[in-house]
Amino acid sequence: MLTYVRTYEITYDRTTSGKMPQLNTELFNSGVRTCNKYSSDLDDHHYGMQEYEDRETSYMIDMMGKIGVMDFMYRSDAQKAEEQLQKAFPYEDIHMYEESKVKSGQKEKGPRGEYLIHTDYDYCLKYYNPHQTVDENVKVVTTLHTTYNETKLRFVITWQSEKVARKAKIEQKCVDAPLAIMGKIQHVVEKSLRELNDWETEVFDNAEIGCHFDVISESRSECTPDIIERVRAEKRKNEEEE
Repeated sequence: MLTYVRTYEITYDRTTSGKMPQLNTELFNSGVRTCNKYSSDLDDHHYGMQEYEDRETSYMIDMMGKIGVMDFMYRSDAQKAEEQLQKAFPYEDIHMYEESKVKSGQKEKGPRGEYLIHTDYDYCLKYYNPHQTVDENVKVVTTLHTTYNETKLRFVITWQSEKVARKAKIEQKCVDAPLAIMGKIQHVVEKSLRELNDWETEVFDNAEIGCHFDVISESRSECTPDIIERVRAEKRKNEEEE
């Protein structure tokens, strides 16, 4: 059994790290759900404005008639301080107590993880590997993550074959079969990024694209320009249909 792997990665030279909750909502409204490696379902409430309640607990020490002389984030630290102070001042009234504050309100839900699933297509969340099921033995894993200065959209297509395949067959399975899904997801992601961040068209036109094939033997061949153009054309087709 051989596994052919095609990795197609698009790098935008802008970050959206400060607006991930809003991006999560934009993607959701266009049919794309976020999930993580261990997600077992896709639901309709991990997006948008949600009620929240946060409880903050501090551990305080009163001593020598003064309130809140010391405060700690952790109970263990406060207990150690209390014991040391009681040893140092055995005749003083020194005691620890906890103080809790509850904050509540609304905030926008962030992504459940970096994996993307488009609900218009078949998908599977089993085996800690969220992916779209494209064709017989063909899978697409899509991830989106951002750093302090760039955003990356990555597609990893895998096809399992019982024997060594010809180039045409590999392209049929790893290029043509997942093309519609890739074009749709890329269109949704770029549309959401553009509307949310007001990125100019050049950010998407000049995005860096990496594309290569791997097999178990670790051999690699670079994607030809026509393969990259197919994905771009599929994205443009989605834009024209809106």
